[in-house]
Amino acid sequence: MRSAGDLHLIEDLELRGRLARYYTYAGNPALSERPAYREHVRERIPAEIQRYIWARCYTSDSSGRQKIIDCAPPVDEARAREIVAALAGDEALMRELRYWVSTMIVASRIGEDRVAAATEAKAAVEQELAKD
Repeated sequence: MRSAGDLHLIEDLELRGRLARYYTYAGNPALSERPAYREHVRERIPAEIQRYIWARCYTSDSSGRQKIIDCAPPVDEARAREIVAALAGDEALMRELRYWVSTMIVASRIGEDRVAAATEAKAAVEQELAKD
């Protein structure tokens, strides 16, 4: 609304401020951080397994939705156990994963707060529109 020059359509200054705060908060680093463990894991999983997973076990669409789909295992169980054991035994990776779990807990709380803020802002906008 600001870029279109229509901010004046909302007479309530407090509501304008609430909406501005809501839309400027989206850049919170906890919501956009790229976890170090992703690089670490991809360094450890053999490339042929990653190619298989991306080709047969993953899909995405033009709207950005991503989905892991059911597929046959790329390796036998013994080889899978070796890879999992190597990952589980990598203390640096385990530290990165613990950090990421903690970050996701914070991001989840922020997300809940954002939903509450959006719900309150929606109700305030509806109330403002009902005045007309």
